[in-house]
Amino acid sequence: MIWLTPLVWAADPAVTSQVDLRVGARTQPEAALEQPAEWEPTEELEPAAIGILSAQVGNTPERGPWWQVSGSAWGLAPESETSLLTLTPQAGTGTSLGGWRSDVAARADLQLYPVEESDPSSLRGEVLASLQRPDDRWVPWLGIEGIGRVYPLQPTWSFQSVEPRAELIYRRDAGWVRGRAGAQANQHQGAVGTQVRAGLSAGLTGARAELWGGYGLIAAQAGTDATTARPPFTPIGDYAADADALSAGGFLQHRLDLGTSMFLGDWTLRASGLVRLRDSFTADPTSFARTGHGQLDLERPLGGVWVGVATLGVSGAALEGGAGYTDTYGWVGISWRPN
Repeated sequence: MIWLTPLVWAADPAVTSQVDLRVGARTQPEAALEQPAEWEPTEELEPAAIGILSAQVGNTPERGPWWQVSGSAWGLAPESETSLLTLTPQAGTGTSLGGWRSDVAARADLQLYPVEESDPSSLRGEVLASLQRPDDRWVPWLGIEGIGRVYPLQPTWSFQSVEPRAELIYRRDAGWVRGRAGAQANQHQGAVGTQVRAGLSAGLTGARAELWGGYGLIAAQAGTDATTARPPFTPIGDYAADADALSAGGFLQHRLDLGTSMFLGDWTLRASGLVRLRDSFTADPTSFARTGHGQLDLERPLGGVWVGVATLGVSGAALEGGAGYTDTYGWVGISWRPN
């Protein structure tokens, strides 16, 4: 089992490892699992208690080959449909070519729902190749990313996408600015969609705090409108990037992100927020018009290799047809970090 792996590798100083155990609750655990078209107007999504066991182990040097494996087990009660097992191996390598650096990386994400009858279990593969020219101030970056996701028991949900993009980063001692632009093509149920993507982000770095924010724009065309019902958040409360992978009959989307990290004595505080506004070109009442997410994380050393952790978050979504939900979640726990 993956959470035992760090115990084996902890003796190797080149390998880092971590194990977390957390308990908490969520008010709407099924909202991120069900498709909006499956919601019943009179059905109330029930809250649930959560137990989380997660771990990761890896060797990630700045140069040369690297690898990492992470996994988790999420148990919910009394509604156990969204209980989840995950396994994520990833690896890559980087080389220098004159003044340029090239990187190749791949990862696989296995999500297994052992209880859910409709079985949204899936296997997701991702490959990224990039080329950049490191510099003290200006860093140009070119890359291409391919994604494929397969739902063995729900093959109509499976899709593929490819995205070439370019970025330009400007760095100063106290901050950075990144601009990016790219194009994307996606395939689902035999229909092909395209997207044009652009974004701008910036950050400030101080001795005890960091602040960053960003704006992203997606203009999508064609594709099958059946994909508009894909949930925008994962069952663990994170924003699901795959919700933007399909053109869904066409849409114009704006996304705003904001986050900060603060180091207050022994405490580390991280906060982040996200707002996504989408204007769909289809008249599907189950397509998402607005989504939002906010999360606060706290950490404090407890002595030795132990760290206390706590999380509080909220995710929400509103559909074109007026339906929606708000999911509040939180957990506390302990983290083992021998490195």
